[in-house]
Amino acid sequence: LQAIELLPDLSRVRVLVASPEPGEVPVPHKVPAERLLARSEQAMAEFYSRCDIFVLPSRVEGFPLPPLEAMACGCAVVVTACGGVSDYAQDGVNCLVVPPADPHALAKAVWTLCQDPPLRVRLSEEGLKTARRFERTRMAERFLDLLANP
Repeated sequence: LQAIELLPDLSRVRVLVASPEPGEVPVPHKVPAERLLARSEQAMAEFYSRCDIFVLPSRVEGFPLPPLEAMACGCAVVVTACGGVSDYAQDGVNCLVVPPADPHALAKAVWTLCQDPPLRVRLSEEGLKTARRFERTRMAERFLDLLANP
C-alpha cells in the first residue's frame, strides 16, 4: 500500500484488488481502486486478464502461483524476492524483482512498467513462455516423479 502512495502520478494508475471477501484488502482512499470478489479460478483469470501489471509484494512465500497465473494471462509481473519466486522469476527477463519490504523499490518497478510499454510487453511475452513451462499437468507429473524416484 505504501508503494502505491509513492507513485508519482496516481491519475495514471488504477488499482484492481482481488480477494475472496469484500474489504479484505485495504486501499488508501486517494487511490482509484476497484475491488473484485475472486472466489473461483475463473474469477481470478478474469482479474488477471484485466491487469496490465500484477504485483506480488510478499515478504515470504513458498512457491507462489499467482505470479505464474498472471504471466499465463499476459500480465507484466513485479514480485519481491520472497523465496519460491526464484524458481521462475528472472529480473528483467520475465518480470521485475525487488527486495521484500521496500516500498520505494516496488513503486519504482511499477512506475517503470507504467512508463515503458515496450518493456511491459517484452516481460509479458517472456512471462507467457515461463508460465507454459509450469503448466499444472507438467508440474504434477514432475512432483509424482520426484516422489517415485527420490
